[in-house]
Amino acid sequence: MASTVIKSHPKEKNPKNFGLVVMLDALGVSSYSLDQCRTFIEDFRHLERDLKKDKKHLQFYPFYNDFDYTLFGDTVILCWPLISENKTKTKLSDLEILAIVSEHIQYIFNWGLSHKILFRGAISLGDYIVDKNIILGPAIFDSHNWCEVTDWFGIVCTPKTRLWLELKIEELGQKNKDLSNAISEYYVSYNVPLSKPFDNEKVKNFLTFNPYCPVFTNIDEPSLQTFLKWINEIPIIKENERKITNSIRFFKEVKNQTD
Repeated sequence: MASTVIKSHPKEKNPKNFGLVVMLDALGVSSYSLDQCRTFIEDFRHLERDLKKDKKHLQFYPFYNDFDYTLFGDTVILCWPLISENKTKTKLSDLEILAIVSEHIQYIFNWGLSHKILFRGAISLGDYIVDKNIILGPAIFDSHNWCEVTDWFGIVCTPKTRLWLELKIEELGQKNKDLSNAISEYYVSYNVPLSKPFDNEKVKNFLTFNPYCPVFTNIDEPSLQTFLKWINEIPIIKENERKITNSIRFFKEVKNQTD
């Protein structure tokens, strides 16, 4: 009787992840002098070192290790899989993972301003794959596409991410009101100016990241004065003048809403 040979399928080289992706693009780098480029590279290397030892420097959820990141050119990409358990088998809800994402965003965005780097970005939700320092997939492309349409520096949730977040807050809000309320304070609705008219509109209402709200850490809340001081130290050139003006308006209006 002939024996049957069962062939096992080889392990997928780049398994698919599903999760949250943040793409941050540093504005104005194309107009840098060589000396400014050198300073920028040195600052980015500092940020990369901080991400490598992230649990010590960023001071949040030290047990969570399941995130990937890459820095290339003037762009930072960070990805978190949405999973029920991480490597230490600690169960996390999707909103708890979003809390971690929000802490990363707040640190990097405010770090950028303090180093004269203006980050424009988008938070997306979807599939992606990771191969060493290369991260690709629909979630990356979605984040990039929506990041490109905004005419400011700041961070938006893509429309898909907004629907997911609002659903999660609705589903889990009753189980953990403190976490739900904290997440809600981290994201505010705002009419963001567009670089090109979209559906004949010059602005689009996004759910945007609120840089004023350090809910999960003990760091002091940055003030409007601090933000304006940082922005005042950044050279304003023709290419970034409108984006900076639009963002200053955002900082002022959001501060008025949250006071």
